[in-house]
Amino acid sequence: MESYNIEPQRRQPAPASGILRRSFTISGYTVTFTLMLDALTPGAKSQTNIEWSPDLPRRPLSKAEWKLYRKRRNAIIQEFANITGGNLMVVD
Repeated sequence: MESYNIEPQRRQPAPASGILRRSFTISGYTVTFTLMLDALTPGAKSQTNIEWSPDLPRRPLSKAEWKLYRKRRNAIIQEFANITGGNLMVVD
C-alpha cells in the first residue's frame, strides 16, 4: 500500500452548486468522482465518492489501464486540493 499527499498548487474557485463532480472514461467504463464542498470546514475530514458505470470492471485492470486511471484520478484530486485550499491524502 502506498500513500502520498497532494498539496494545492493554485487556488481555483468552487462551483456555485457546492458539489464538485468530475468524470473520465477508461476501457468503456465511466469513473465519476464527487466531493461535497459544502461539508468542508477548516480541519475537517472529507470523503470523495468514486462511482464506476455501468458497473465495476469485471476483469482486473491492466498495468496500462491502472497507470491511466491514476493519472486521471490524480488530476481530479489536484483540482479538489486547488479548490479547497487543503492537502489531500491518496492511498493506493
